[in-house]
Amino acid sequence: MPDRLADLYELERELRDAIAAAGPDHPNHAIWIQARLNALTEMQTHRREYSDQQPLPLTHRSAA
Repeated sequence: MPDRLADLYELERELRDAIAAAGPDHPNHAIWIQARLNALTEMQTHRREYSDQQPLPLTHRSAA
């Protein structure tokens, strides 16, 4: 797993824990929610880019 993706997983986990521990009345709740959504979106982008770089399985390659 690329380092950036590992960092994003860690950030998302920390944000999820902070959101759960602080509760919905915390002044930073909305900021943490948005930051977590941004991290999840970036994780999805990095996973897609990483997946696109991997060779296709033999069953998906062209016969030509």
